[in-house]
Amino acid sequence: MNKLILIICLSFIFGETLTYNAKFNKISVGIATLEILNSNPASDLSVFMGIDNPGTKIINFDLQSKKFIDFILKLRESITMEVDPLDFSLIHINKKSQIKDDFNEYAISFNDSTKRIYDPISIIYFLRNQELKLNDEYTFEVYSSKNNKKITMKVSGEENVKFKTKTYNCFVLEPLKNSSGQIKLWIAKETGIPIIIEQDGKNGIITLKLKNIKNES
Repeated sequence: MNKLILIICLSFIFGETLTYNAKFNKISVGIATLEILNSNPASDLSVFMGIDNPGTKIINFDLQSKKFIDFILKLRESITMEVDPLDFSLIHINKKSQIKDDFNEYAISFNDSTKRIYDPISIIYFLRNQELKLNDEYTFEVYSSKNNKKITMKVSGEENVKFKTKTYNCFVLEPLKNSSGQIKLWIAKETGIPIIIEQDGKNGIITLKLKNIKNES
């Protein structure tokens, strides 16, 4: 993909906020939001001209269970990450999460420019900007506070998913069986928007289904 096409693909998502209904083990628990913003802005022209440091991007993810659910299952996740504007690899990440009484928190910067490290959320944005085809595979190194993990995502099929009054034909992407990643995606072929995000963790399955799309423009 040349730089001009890449600019066209990327331009529509900056300033975009996606809101999801969240379920935990098939029980409705709350709302999640996912957004991408400019951090160190640069014009599309500078990217096209090949100028170094075209600016970085900020990805924010927030998930909270409803107050009445908190008595049974307190669910919180807040992630802010600064990413490379072209491949969405991590520059810095600050993450706080809680499922029941299980807490996880860290903040780390990545200074080795020869390595590309990802969070599952930044992988979503990388995949949105690929020309996906059935059976394509993408391998990522995902940060872990213990040991980084290798995840290979495969475009395993297509499914129709309804969002509001429209049905979207989606690519289904999931980890290979021998991968340690647990994220599964339904990405709309027409718009590139993740309609469903499913993450299987040690405490259960969190499923996010698109509720609303908001763009700055």
